[in-house]
Amino acid sequence: MNDTNGPKKPLHLRPAHIAAIAAALLVAVILTIILAKQQGCRSEVRQSVAPENATAQQALPPTQTEAATNATDNATDVQPNGTDAAAQDGDYPHFEENLGVPIERLVRQVDYAITESLVLTGYGPGHLTFTEITLRRFHGEAYHHQKISIELDGQPRRFVNSFEHALGKWVPEATLTRESEHSLVVGVMGIPTHEITLTEDEDQPSADAGQGRMAIVIDDMGDDQRFARKLAALPYPVTFSILPHTRHAHGVGTLARDKGLDALLHLPMEPRGYPGVRPGPGALFTSMSNEQILATLQDDLEQLPGVQGVNNHMGSKFTQDSRGMSVVMGELKHRGLFFLDSLTTPASVADAEGRAAGIAMYKRNIFLDNVRDVRAIRRQLEKAQRVAASTGQSVAIGHPYPETLKALQDWADRSNRTVRMVRLSALEPTR
Repeated sequence: MNDTNGPKKPLHLRPAHIAAIAAALLVAVILTIILAKQQGCRSEVRQSVAPENATAQQALPPTQTEAATNATDNATDVQPNGTDAAAQDGDYPHFEENLGVPIERLVRQVDYAITESLVLTGYGPGHLTFTEITLRRFHGEAYHHQKISIELDGQPRRFVNSFEHALGKWVPEATLTRESEHSLVVGVMGIPTHEITLTEDEDQPSADAGQGRMAIVIDDMGDDQRFARKLAALPYPVTFSILPHTRHAHGVGTLARDKGLDALLHLPMEPRGYPGVRPGPGALFTSMSNEQILATLQDDLEQLPGVQGVNNHMGSKFTQDSRGMSVVMGELKHRGLFFLDSLTTPASVADAEGRAAGIAMYKRNIFLDNVRDVRAIRRQLEKAQRVAASTGQSVAIGHPYPETLKALQDWADRSNRTVRMVRLSALEPTR
């Protein structure tokens, strides 16, 4: 009855109430950004998540049509003590799938606790890097096991205390174990789900440590000529890695050549998550014969005449296959091309097979845009710069996202002058 009698009193908010509401809104915004950034990432996670299902066109490999009905068989059960090895699948993007199972919901609540702690201690998503995300199973239920690096400006105690409090609020049943001052392990339902490494800025090599060269490669090119033209207009060289069978593959390759930029074939290869995750047309599969691998590779290369080299699109399964990679390296040797290993799996045999074939080999050091946020991407660029300054050179890989382009445009004014931006082919091969 009191909602209809007499005028309503105006609502008065105290400054403390307004501050609390603002803080809550900030946390909500950061969480929304974290969730949104993971959608559409194309690279696999090693680590980075680099989703392998970003290509729109879907192609089944020869002789594997029946495998399409067994997409859920890619991971094995983990025992409650977490000691049994699980079949890892780093091909799934973080937060992309709503698996709808209890353990995955708990994993996401831990993610929220981490994000809240970063915000409340004055950090943001740019301080967090996913170094590896794998899909595992616990009693038949899929969940994402994560290895995370968090870069802090000082001692980690303040963040850890905040995280302990947030974890108790979001996931009271979770356990937090201090392996060391800089290493944390979070577990739910008796199994580890998050391995967190805390690093400090002062532990990173200084950008003044020495002269270095840095190359930036943008994968998944070929669909958007306007984006390619904006990249080509940057005041430093960017290497284009172009998917075969895309609408503007030939035009983007021609643009790179006209502007004096390196162009690579972004060669689709079989991911561990196939067929749930598909690499698109022109892909190489471990089920192919040597002749099929060679014919597919040659057809892909014909799409992009004049490329200087090749790097893998997805390929967390194929790059572990010595037979298949040997066929690839043999053809690249015949054509005088180099290979850049995107390192979508730590078990890649690309370097060994490339050395055996006698071709120039390169390796990716940094993924730029696993988190699609301009500030986060700039921090990854700074990391790549530090690697170049301390080791002599670095390779950073990004994707054709608006956020990546903005960060690269900003980088023209922010980069350290002791590190020179160069084409990929200007770096020293790893062999």
